[in-house]
Amino acid sequence: MDALERIHRGYEVIFNELSDPRSTDWFPVSTPVYAIGTLVIYVKFAKDWGPKLMKDREPFDLRRFIVVYNISQILLNAWLFCKGLSWVLRHEYSLWCEPMQYTYSPRELEVVTLTRYYFLLKVYDLLDTVFFVLRKKQNHVSFVHVYHHSGMFLTTWMAVKFLPGGHGFFLAFMNTVVHTIMYTYYLLTSISPEYGKYIWWKKHLTQLQMTQFLLNFIHMALPLVWTDCDYPKWGLWIICPQNIIIFLLFADFYKKTYIDKSHKKGL
Repeated sequence: MDALERIHRGYEVIFNELSDPRSTDWFPVSTPVYAIGTLVIYVKFAKDWGPKLMKDREPFDLRRFIVVYNISQILLNAWLFCKGLSWVLRHEYSLWCEPMQYTYSPRELEVVTLTRYYFLLKVYDLLDTVFFVLRKKQNHVSFVHVYHHSGMFLTTWMAVKFLPGGHGFFLAFMNTVVHTIMYTYYLLTSISPEYGKYIWWKKHLTQLQMTQFLLNFIHMALPLVWTDCDYPKWGLWIICPQNIIIFLLFADFYKKTYIDKSHKKGL
C-alpha cells in the first residue's frame, strides 16, 4: 500500500467509519472540507481580509442590527437551554458518566438533534467577530477572541460528527446558560453604550466564563477516572486540555483587564 492509499484509508476510517452514522450525512459535517474552509475564511477575514477591507472606510453603523442580533442570541440560547433542561429532566443523565449510545431511540435522536442545533449556534456566534471588524473595533479581535470562537466551532463540529450526546452534552448545556447572560449584557450596552459604564456585573461575566471552563474540565475528566465509563477516551483527551487552555487565556485577560488596571489606579 503506497502513501496515497494509506492517507485515503486513514481518511475513510476517521471521517466515515468512526463518525456517528446518525450525523455523518448531515451537510455541515459530511466532510471536513466545510469545517476547514469555514475556519480558514473566518481567521483570514478576522486578521487580514477584514482589516484591509475597512482600512480606508468609515466604520459601519450596525447598532440596530446588533440589537436584533443580541436579542436573537438571548432567545436562541434560552430556548436551547430549556430544550436541554427538558431532556435532562425527562431522562436519566449521569454527571459522573454518561456513555455514548449510538441508537435510534427517541431519547438519543433528540439529543443528536439538540447537538446539531448547538453547532449551528456556534456558527452564528462567528458574527461577533464580523461586527467588530466592520465597526473598526479591531482591538477587540484579540488572539483570545479568535482562538475561543475557532475552538468552539471546531469542537462542536467534532461533537456532531463523532460524539453527538453522551457525557459531552453537559458542555453545551452550561454554555447556553452563560451565553444567555452574556448576550443580555451585550444587548443592554448595544441599546445604550453609556449604560455599559454602570453595569456592575461586567467583570463577573469573565468570572462566569472561567467558572464554566473549569466545570467543563472537571466534568469531562471524570470518565478518565471512572474507568468503567463507556465514553470514548480520545474525545476527553481533546476537550479537557482545550478547556484548560481557554481557562488560562481568560484568566490572563481578566488579570490584565481588571486586576492590573485596578492596581495601577490605586498607585
